[in-house]
Amino acid sequence: MAVWIVALIAIAAAFVTLSGFVLPRLLFYTKYDVNGSSDRGIKKVDDEGSVVFEPSPEVKKFISGYALSVRDGKRVLVCKLAQKLAYIDYDVIVFDKDDKVLRVFNIKENVTDGEYTRVVELPDVTEYVSLMINEADGQTFKHKVVKNVSAGRVCAFIACTAALIAAAVFGIKICCAYLFAGLFRESFIVLGKSNTVTAIIAAIAVVIDIIFTVIAFAVRRATTKGGKYGGR
Repeated sequence: MAVWIVALIAIAAAFVTLSGFVLPRLLFYTKYDVNGSSDRGIKKVDDEGSVVFEPSPEVKKFISGYALSVRDGKRVLVCKLAQKLAYIDYDVIVFDKDDKVLRVFNIKENVTDGEYTRVVELPDVTEYVSLMINEADGQTFKHKVVKNVSAGRVCAFIACTAALIAAAVFGIKICCAYLFAGLFRESFIVLGKSNTVTAIIAAIAVVIDIIFTVIAFAVRRATTKGGKYGGR
């Protein structure tokens, strides 16, 4: 009996690991269409690593410069506007020391200070950033920094999880048969009616999984570019 208890736990653990961690990491990783930053540091402010940067010419029309600094132990960004704006929408592409994109923060701001944007909190491991303007007082610019997960990868995830669910349900059935069915375990495993019930349970679980996957994917697309900022 102990063997089948261990097998039941192993099946559950394998299903959770594969469907909850392995497959999402393999199929739902975020791709960024950016090769690096053309911005350049023009002045070091202090010994804590605070540096003033000059953005690319396209961005410089709206943001004349920005500073990466440390405030209260947190890595932060603040931008100086090149002109008076009422509203600005821009992306902050965050890079680590290996020039890899960590995350893209999308900042939408109604400007209350005519000269500076609000402070944006960044990950502690931020090495440098790059800025892209999406909108400024009605002027819009199209950029494609974050690549959406393809429909093919979503379908592959659904197919793999469906196969895992079917295998897990039938595996649990076999373990339960050996744990609780006693002398009737072989007939319970091979009985046509019990297999039909098991297949129905697996099908229901697959449908529920598809619904949750679609919802999670929609939420993920909506939050892939997210910003966090505090007041100055």
